[in-house]
Amino acid sequence: MRKILVIVLLLSVSLMLTSCLFMLMGYTYKGDYPDLFTVSVNSIIGTFGWTNHGSSKIEVLETDNYGRILFTYDEIDNAYFEISTSILVCQLSLDGYVYYYPDVNVYTIKSINKLSDDRIVYSSDHFAIAENRNAIKEANDWNKPLALDKCTKKSIDNKKQDIPNYFTEDAQETLFHKLNPDMHDDLKYSSMIDFSVLTTDDYGRTVYQMLAICHRSPNGGSASYSYLVLEQPDGTYSDTYFIDCSMYIGQEGTYYCEDYTKWFSPLYDDLVALKKANNWNQPF
Repeated sequence: MRKILVIVLLLSVSLMLTSCLFMLMGYTYKGDYPDLFTVSVNSIIGTFGWTNHGSSKIEVLETDNYGRILFTYDEIDNAYFEISTSILVCQLSLDGYVYYYPDVNVYTIKSINKLSDDRIVYSSDHFAIAENRNAIKEANDWNKPLALDKCTKKSIDNKKQDIPNYFTEDAQETLFHKLNPDMHDDLKYSSMIDFSVLTTDDYGRTVYQMLAICHRSPNGGSASYSYLVLEQPDGTYSDTYFIDCSMYIGQEGTYYCEDYTKWFSPLYDDLVALKKANNWNQPF
């Protein structure tokens, strides 16, 4: 009996360690393009930098005469098992840094697809990419001399930036309550609260992505809450510091675009306005 208990204990510990290792690997990009991964996770709203079927998928489509790269980034949303596809432009990758035009370097669509043999299967995605390929190239000065003064510069990494230690689960829930006091009862039945860094500027400002999926009662009914929040370097917030993304969320809790042949721009336009209102990337 004692031997059986020891074996069960060892198996339990082994499973826990395996699970932790899987999660660690799942949040780390293991593909061939860490530079393009860095551009993606700092640009795409709603991205988490991993999929439950391994690393996010990156495919290079085209390069121009100055080294710009046009590429796609695919990811399965964390809890929804829905695939998001984005097309992006990287201006330059050099000496451990990557350069890109902020806010105009990405076009994102969401579409429900199937998974086959742990690989992403496309449906309408390729059509949407083809329709918008020239538009994103034009917005990013394709085949024109490089203009690095227009670029955001990021250190190349294979994972998203970690959230600060002071943002504990209690702190995240407190901020949710501040953003929407009416959601207090819903949070009692929350099945997931996700809090992650979207991107930072050169002076310490940070844009966070906040998502809560709540069951309104133990027996049914659900609600999704999603915000983009801009925090100042000292941990304070201005009068205009967040975007309520609810209007862009469909019934499944995912961001969506009703017409895949057009730019999914309204939420990105709101993000540009939020940054401008908070002096994004401007010295103090």
